[in-house]
Amino acid sequence: MLSRATPIDSRISWSTRRLQSAVNKLEAMNQEHGVGVLTETETCQQASRGARQSPNEADAQVAEDKSAREAEPNNHDDAHMSGTHKSSSSYSTFHPLILNLEAIKHVATFFLPGNHGKCLDVRDLASGSFHVVKLLDFEDGWSCVGRFAEYKEEPLRNLESEQATVRYLKKHSSIPVPEIYFVNNNPDHVVGTTFVLQERLTGQSLSKIYDDLSMDHKLAAISQMGEVVANLSRLHFPAIGSLKEHGEVGPLQNYVYDDEPSRNPTGPHHTLKDFMFSFLSADGGQFAAARALFPAVKENLEPLLAEHAQKTILNPPWRLIHVDFNWQNVLFQQNESGGPPRLSGVIDWDCSFTGPVYYLYEYPPFIQDDDLEKDRWKTNKAARKQYVKSILDSFPEGSEARNEAWECFRQKSAWLNRFTDIFFLQRWYTESSESIFVERYVRALQEGWVHAKNGWNAYPGRRNYKPDSEFREESDDGSEESSDECSSHSS
Repeated sequence: MLSRATPIDSRISWSTRRLQSAVNKLEAMNQEHGVGVLTETETCQQASRGARQSPNEADAQVAEDKSAREAEPNNHDDAHMSGTHKSSSSYSTFHPLILNLEAIKHVATFFLPGNHGKCLDVRDLASGSFHVVKLLDFEDGWSCVGRFAEYKEEPLRNLESEQATVRYLKKHSSIPVPEIYFVNNNPDHVVGTTFVLQERLTGQSLSKIYDDLSMDHKLAAISQMGEVVANLSRLHFPAIGSLKEHGEVGPLQNYVYDDEPSRNPTGPHHTLKDFMFSFLSADGGQFAAARALFPAVKENLEPLLAEHAQKTILNPPWRLIHVDFNWQNVLFQQNESGGPPRLSGVIDWDCSFTGPVYYLYEYPPFIQDDDLEKDRWKTNKAARKQYVKSILDSFPEGSEARNEAWECFRQKSAWLNRFTDIFFLQRWYTESSESIFVERYVRALQEGWVHAKNGWNAYPGRRNYKPDSEFREESDDGSEESSDECSSHSS
């Protein structure tokens, strides 16, 4: 059970003496590892702004020496040795993440807002593709979350964009996102990597509780996820890209090319075509074999883009899109009185971007059908209907926003969905795998998606996928015939 958290408004005022003592100890740690810190004045300036580092400032305890940051074994989280998750030629490079737990405790004790006493413990909480998540426990029973970049090579612009996105949502929406307490943008910090210390939101990820919920409570949780998406649709942006501070749209960030310093992020973009073609440039792709196919991809996309150029769901205003809006990234608080669970947080806004509303209105992956989980089809079908209903109910009957949302679900398209799957969201581990999928994409464009021999659909998990129709009753297995007005899903 979580203890109370001290409100941000009650941040303690830092004295120069207390700060200097904290910095002196951290400086000793850094010197042990061959690194240095900022001056007392610079450190106190940061603390006086709420003990939070701004994205453009140097860290108060950072290391400049990249080769000499090695602490004693008992100060390291030796149990966590991560594998490689890199693209193209750098796959063979192995940079295990080793965290200095004592340094984490020190930063948490002296550089967080509030007066919670000493940080006593750093415990494993979760681990994803790009971050290790730890729980930090304090003397007074309070706790916060630390998110540590799995790979030191991750560009700082990704971290900065994610934090800018969270701050923007905190200010401009009712979506529950964590308060940010401390940001370290320096990969050579004595802790061992870039990291963020943030609010611990209550609740558990939906993935941990969903299967144990009653059907009514499943649908209640799904409805709240739909309301999050409807909330995001109300935020409008002038270009396609990733957020910077104060809601400004900057270049597009993504994990496909993160570890390729020579490849700068593209954008901001102002049309869907510019966005898509930015991934098809001469230096795009992850392997040469796939890049050789890019001219054919562009040639066959041109007529489709021209045909759909006037569709409102593919044009501005652009919306903020969470690229992994799935059950592991939504937190729910169980109702002790037996009522439905309550949404308590949406996390992991890594590489979120502003883009067409078409991509915002998407079924969460866990309610999409899969041929390997046929026993879930009927539940998934009911969940999808509830998801769409909750979104539509967020807008007045007959309103442009309601019609826009409905149109997005009616018009789900394989050529649009598969493009982002292959070129925007996927890291390819081998040259052959990337080129095979790009080649298949070209062939499907040439044959026409409905008649493509490879049978690609808007959603790949179910081979005989047919779009949902709100006008028919579901069969026992959750399947149904598509209506005429939904027949464009696979086109």
